[in-house]
Amino acid sequence: MPTDPAASPAADIDAISAIVASCPGVAALSSAARSYLPGRTVPGVSVDTGRVDVFVVARYLDPLTGISDQVSEALAGVLAGRELYVHIEDIMMPGEPDPDSSRDAGSIADPVASGFATPAAADPAG
Repeated sequence: MPTDPAASPAADIDAISAIVASCPGVAALSSAARSYLPGRTVPGVSVDTGRVDVFVVARYLDPLTGISDQVSEALAGVLAGRELYVHIEDIMMPGEPDPDSSRDAGSIADPVASGFATPAAADPAG
């Protein structure tokens, strides 16, 4: 029996990620939590049968409750009865470059991936 790829958990997670990232008060999705999919991860989104958690970096000057409301309204069509929890992990200050959610600066388990070392410095033989 063929399955609808749009109904897959990966499509659900990707849709949630894209919707949240498009909210005006959200600077980026945080890497504080992530969803693990085959061959990749999606930062800032955790989905369970009864709840959706999103982890964001907020833009400065937007009221934090307003950002939560933005995300809640934007996701209303895809929550499918699940509870939504919005976690504001950081605030991007004016003048700061947009955060790169693909790099987890909070972890140095992989110094190259986290930006704390260059590939040449990570491999002395290299």
